[in-house]
Amino acid sequence: MPAKTNLEAILERSAKFVVEKKGQWNHQGWEDFLESVSDLGMAQDDEIKRHLGNILESSKHLYENGGRHPVAKDKPKPKAKAGAKKKA
Repeated sequence: MPAKTNLEAILERSAKFVVEKKGQWNHQGWEDFLESVSDLGMAQDDEIKRHLGNILESSKHLYENGGRHPVAKDKPKPKAKAGAKKKA
């Protein structure tokens, strides 16, 4: 399996952050998130921070509008109903 890119790591960390915070965080939470991606070696200039903020806000919107639910393939499937019995 090829190594993850910084983008993949950022998206995973963003999703984890939003889910753990249940879509709610304050400025300290934002600072903590920035710290969590600082080890990726990317510049932390204003433009990068703006884009990271956009990723978090977009993730928050998706989380609040159905994204907090389990993935359909992970949901247990309803039991099949018993078929009608045939008369002999």
